[in-house]
Amino acid sequence: MVEKQEIENKKEKILEIFQKLVLEKGYSKVSVEEITSSLGISKGSFYSYFRSKTDMVLECIEENFWISLERQKHIENISNSMESTLWNYFIERFQTNIQHIKKELVLISLFKNLEILEESIVKRLICFEKTYIEYWEKQLEKYDEELNILEEERHEYAILLAKMIQGFRMSALFVTQDENFFTTDVAEVLKRIEDKTILNKIEFLIKNILKMIK
Repeated sequence: MVEKQEIENKKEKILEIFQKLVLEKGYSKVSVEEITSSLGISKGSFYSYFRSKTDMVLECIEENFWISLERQKHIENISNSMESTLWNYFIERFQTNIQHIKKELVLISLFKNLEILEESIVKRLICFEKTYIEYWEKQLEKYDEELNILEEERHEYAILLAKMIQGFRMSALFVTQDENFFTTDVAEVLKRIEDKTILNKIEFLIKNILKMIK
């Protein structure tokens, strides 16, 4: 049991360094050699924890997936209507958890580099996106009686809803006006989260989403 925990701790350290380097340099410029050099370990030691860089990236995506799943379960447990689901989702997704923000910034970097990613990584990212749409489709079904949506239209509404919410959050927290288009600065994201106008923007979006689906 102790040995298993030590392995997990070492894997987590490797993932932390990987995330740090991605935020500093971008995914395409981070190599296994640079990760091992930063940690002061050999490449052989790295490969005793991950079979490849791809394997490490997949584990990073999985961490994000399970965080997202737990968040969705929590929101479901504390919500009792479509409106409260939307509010609780936004409140949860605008929390100032630094580690979660770093992980999400790494995901953004991966999406920016789809053309150079291994097929297995691209497939996992697409699967991640599909589960997000499935979540909203489930919420639309759960609160069907209070909504004005035909069953055969539910999936399309879920896609629209997911894209609206995701687009708003990306624009509010991560999009920049420079050539990189997305920030990699955690402090900048935290500053945006704490912006006093953000709640008014969320309220405006929720009001218009409810107009669309009710």
